Amino acid sequence: MEKRITIQDVANKAGTSKRTVSRVINNSPQVNKKTREKILNVISKLNYSPNIIARSLSSKTSKTIGLIILDIYSPFFSPIIRGIESIAESYNYSVVISESKNSIESEKKHLNTLLDRMVDGIIINPATKNLKHIEKVANMGVKIVILGRPEIYNINIDSVYTNEFEGVVKAIQYLVDCGHEKIIFINGNIENLAVSYRLKGYKDALKRNDISFNKDLVFNTDVTIKGGYTISDKIFNSNQDFTAIMCFNDMIAMGVLKYCNENRIRVPEDFSLVGFDDIFCTSLLSPPLTTIQQQKTAMGEKIAELLFNKLNNSADPSHIEFETNLIIRKSVKNIK
Repeated sequence: MEKRITIQDVANKAGTSKRTVSRVINNSPQVNKKTREKILNVISKLNYSPNIIARSLSSKTSKTIGLIILDIYSPFFSPIIRGIESIAESYNYSVVISESKNSIESEKKHLNTLLDRMVDGIIINPATKNLKHIEKVANMGVKIVILGRPEIYNINIDSVYTNEFEGVVKAIQYLVDCGHEKIIFINGNIENLAVSYRLKGYKDALKRNDISFNKDLVFNTDVTIKGGYTISDKIFNSNQDFTAIMCFNDMIAMGVLKYCNENRIRVPEDFSLVGFDDIFCTSLLSPPLTTIQQQKTAMGEKIAELLFNKLNNSADPSHIEFETNLIIRKSVKNIK
């Protein structure tokens, strides 16, 4: 079988870096004329991906965008992906999806892979607040839109995000209105900036209601069902007095419910439970979960629209905030 020619082969033959080859393929002005001609000559001699190269060099577009998300298996991202793909399809574009697994090294690897594939633009949900590697790619002329808060990342790139702070405030206020004051908050333990924003919302909501913040009522765990299950064992075997639990996300809340079902702890009779995200299955749980709804499909559509707007003109960066909705179901008991 004939060996497939790679971008590394082109770079080695031309005596340049893979990044320089990618820039030439993407028609970047950052490569001087002599180097560009040398690389194009090597591409021609090695017959490197002739169909893709011909299309890219002639039309200056690959009709493909890249998407890097934290967890491809998370039900939170499914509606966002659907929203992005629906807009991409309307532009006759394809979407290449990658998963960073909350790892900055994995994120960097996927960015380089997407550049090698000559995508026209990239949507990314960053794994960390250190975005120098993303800013570097954006400065190369690659169009990028971030799923996350712009003031946190401190770079002037288009972004779409949820007002997570007020979302948690709504949830805690609802619990307080139902008579709850001793409220546990189960936070995430990842370096995701939503962790700090949701915790701030919890603290602020308590303050607004003249309830003292107790650090012993804050627990951290993995943002998964397993994480919720594991932390529940610690919570229910502690001496903490509480009447309600607010979870960082619905996955953690599902883990809490699983633990309760196995240990004959009743929701909401023994304590009330609130999640965050309103993923597709929360209405089917027993009891159906009260939660904070994010406008996930609309966010996916808007972030894709922003990217295509960047691809089609040089408009100033836009930062679009989505509000949340409190979805009241059966997992909270009024104890007034």
